Amino acid sequence: MPQHLCSSCIGIPVDHAKYVFSDISSSDKLTFASCPRADNRQGVILNEDILSLIADSFLEFYNLDPSGDRLQDCLRRDFNFLCHILDEDVRAEITETIFGLDSKQSFRLKHGDNFRIKIDEFHEELKSRRRYFFNKHDHFGFIFEMLDLLIGAATPASTIPELANRDLHLYRARIGSAQDKDGNSIPFPADDMGQAPSHLCKGGRINPPGFSYLYLASNEETAALEVRATPADLFTIAHVSLCNDPLMLDLRTSNILSSVNFEYYPFRHYFQLHLQKIAVFKYISEILARPVASHDPVGYIHTQIFCEYFKIKGVHGLIYDSTLCPSGFNLCLFEPTEFSEVTEPTYLARISALSARVTPTDC
Repeated sequence: MPQHLCSSCIGIPVDHAKYVFSDISSSDKLTFASCPRADNRQGVILNEDILSLIADSFLEFYNLDPSGDRLQDCLRRDFNFLCHILDEDVRAEITETIFGLDSKQSFRLKHGDNFRIKIDEFHEELKSRRRYFFNKHDHFGFIFEMLDLLIGAATPASTIPELANRDLHLYRARIGSAQDKDGNSIPFPADDMGQAPSHLCKGGRINPPGFSYLYLASNEETAALEVRATPADLFTIAHVSLCNDPLMLDLRTSNILSSVNFEYYPFRHYFQLHLQKIAVFKYISEILARPVASHDPVGYIHTQIFCEYFKIKGVHGLIYDSTLCPSGFNLCLFEPTEFSEVTEPTYLARISALSARVTPTDC
């Protein structure tokens, strides 16, 4: 056992630990100590009874499976448990202390508690069985309950560090150029660099066909890659400023993960809610950044429905990761005429080279 293991080590604040562990040990029998892993904050020392309760609470959701994953990886992925500890060896040590020999086994979530599978089932239902009329309170109701939790985290753009600078401008790229009277290429004017007319809008990552949203990027490189520019393409870039402080939902993975820190309650229902939250939050973040094959006309059907749900609930736009350019992020505005302004001058650009990241797949 580690020389020190307390509630703060595993991310449970001392006041919360007093509450949840009081049924096991009376408050006057709980032992407290300063936690060296948590800036010397006070924590409840985890005795054998508490460790057993924690282990049983988690293991109830897993089956032993030789083809599954290490327990510490399962717990981090499914519950965000010990995510605040960056040292993998320390995580392994704490996991072994709590779970004993089980920490050496491989596990898989029980099917009924694997909410990621249920989300995939919802996607398939939208693609091939029910698209416009479905009961969001039935088998898939948890998805929209978790989306409501996400919506509650929406904040004005001015409170998001990357958007708080009043002099900030975002980037809009458009393949092609205009021509002057002599036939020379010139950039499209600012008036032509806003959102596309509704009748020209094909279905996109966020917008359904015919819905005119404005997609922006945090830097020039991201803007160029998101419109699939190649070294042979001449394209126009415009600067776009935000106005009227839109209410934004930050769905970048780094932000999503910071909002789902695990809070321990020894109740099965609470564990299930946490599994649902993490499954939905991570899924939303991943699918917004995931490329979809051009031959798949309904590949974005689920993201379109989720994002329209955000829109009707009062969110004005989304921030999400760019998988094409790791150094940047993307932003989409649902009502661009109200919350954005394209400024002069626009300018022409090319990309000098393309780089390829090769990702092995099982297909």
